[in-house]
Amino acid sequence: MSAPPSPGWMKHLLFSKQYSDCSIKCQGEIFHVHKAVVCTQSPVIAAAMDGQFREAKTETMNLYSFDIDTVKRMIDFLYTGQFNGDIDETAGYTAKRKKGKANLTYDLLRIRLQLHSIADYLEIPALRERAIESICDTLNTDWSPDRFVNALKIMIATTKDAKLYEAMASVAATNITELLELEGFTQLDMPNQMTMGIARELSKEQKGARRTPCRCCTKCKNRR
Repeated sequence: MSAPPSPGWMKHLLFSKQYSDCSIKCQGEIFHVHKAVVCTQSPVIAAAMDGQFREAKTETMNLYSFDIDTVKRMIDFLYTGQFNGDIDETAGYTAKRKKGKANLTYDLLRIRLQLHSIADYLEIPALRERAIESICDTLNTDWSPDRFVNALKIMIATTKDAKLYEAMASVAATNITELLELEGFTQLDMPNQMTMGIARELSKEQKGARRTPCRCCTKCKNRR
């Protein structure tokens, strides 16, 4: 029985465009991909390519709502299984690094929230889970109430994913004392899904049930 293709081989297949039979287009950029790779991991892409939609006739799927970098990271994940939610080592990265760690953390959150958004939209469970873990890891590693509220606003505006709401509620409950002192948090119009999630997590704390890490990541403050 032959071994599965290595991530390096799959990346070569992507970059070489060899045997490509469909494409994903984003803001003028065209990514030549393979149905056997992308359609088997995303039922949304599969439905578009196999159905009566325009994409099936043109063999091109347009992703208007996402930026090029996010689409590229998503495609890389489908081919290699490797999660790339980090900041690219570019001149822009170096300039931002000089401005301080806070700016870098915000950029990391933005990248990872965008990756979750596209994973949620295209129904790619593995990428969605990795994005949630990385979002919580970023928030817990370099905690900032203001940064959490900004991430919360983006989440509320872009997704209704119950798993992300559950994870964010856990982070909020852990840091609820600080958050309640922040006007941006107390005045935020949060959906019931979020407020109920926070209430459930706080109830667990009162009952002494949170003796293991919360579901968001392995570095949670609740690890004992």
